Parts: sequence; structure tokens; C-alpha cells
Amino acid sequence: FPKIKYPTSGTEFWQVPTGGDNPKPVDELHVVVLEKATCRVFYPKNEEPTEGALPTCMSADSIKPDPGSKIPQHETCEGCPNSVWGSGRDGQGQACKTRVQTFVLIDTPDNKGGGQLDTFPTRISLPPTALREFSHYVVLLAQARKALSFYTTRFGLTNAQSKGGKTFSKLDPKLGRKLSMPEMKYVKQVKETYASLMQFSRGQALATELATEEAVRPDVAVE
Repeated sequence: FPKIKYPTSGTEFWQVPTGGDNPKPVDELHVVVLEKATCRVFYPKNEEPTEGALPTCMSADSIKPDPGSKIPQHETCEGCPNSVWGSGRDGQGQACKTRVQTFVLIDTPDNKGGGQLDTFPTRISLPPTALREFSHYVVLLAQARKALSFYTTRFGLTNAQSKGGKTFSKLDPKLGRKLSMPEMKYVKQVKETYASLMQFSRGQALATELATEEAVRPDVAVE
């Protein structure tokens, strides 16, 4: 799946692939969330991951380690000491990083209150700093009895600072437009077509992307 990388270092815009060498910067993404899954990955504090290096332990469902983990750290993610807040570097965050893998359809809004949905899902991996805001947004939609895939979601960004004074890009999700009935049917068709591939890809992505700079980026999330 094509991927849009989550902005780092307090950058307030997304880099959207255009098919060429130069991605298009946008300050707000309009998407339809097809699937979301909380995942975990663990590297020892004294280990500097290299690109392509498998993590010591990982989980594609954030419930228990995957069978392919090199050294499972615990029977369950909830009971693992590496998932405790304060177990990360410098006593901040979690040693076992949590991410939400989302698969979305990009929406291109028009000036008439509508838009045009992509034909193929895009993957966006939300870091620990975005989990609270995204989870809160999903809960609010559920309380309002609004299906996540029947509306577009606007992924905005704001600059924020952790308790340690580190600047990061904070996710600012907002409800977008309601899809038309033909769009809802189209979204359902796309979800069914790519369901098994999205489920497979969310775990495989952990073993590759988090062995890059995203895995060793200072954890600025607060409890």
C-alpha cells in the first residue's frame, strides 16, 4: 500500500505522494478511515535499530506477541513491563512503542461540499503522540452513533510540547463531510476487496518501518 508518513519535529503539514519525485505538502488531510489497528513493537534501549532489522518483540493486535517475534517479552502486552509508562528512554513514554495502523481512502474536496475518493487504500501509521487524540475522536463518533467509514475525517496538525520540552506534531482530527449513498457503497466494496490484505499488511509494516528513524525517535508522548 502507498504510505503517507506522519510528520515529525513539529512540522505542521503532510507530504502527500503525487506519483513523482516531489510530494505535495498539505496542512490537512481529508480521509475515510477503512481500518484501524493498534500495534506494538519493542527494541531494547541499548540497541540502535537499522533499516530492515526485525524488532525483538512485536504485536499486530497489541494483545499478545506475534509468533514471529525474536524474543517475546511477555505472554501478553498488557502485563509486559515494557508497556508501562516511564519504561522508555530517559524514563519517558513506553519502551514498547504503540502505533495505530490506519488504512484510508484519500478524499479530494471540491468547492460544492463534495469530493472525490481515491481508488486504492493508503496507509498512515499514527505514532504514540497521536493515539490519545485519535482514540478520543473515535469514541466521540461512536457516542454520536456516527460510523467512522460513513464520514470523512480531517487530519489536521498542531505544534505541541511534551513535559520534557520536546516539540512534536499533535494530531487534530475533526469530522468532515457525510458521504453520499453511492460513496458509502463504494467504501464498503473497497473494504471488502482489501480486507485480508490490509490485515496482513499492518503486521508486516511493523517489521520494516519501525526499524527506521521512527523507531528511535525520542518518545515525547505523555501519560
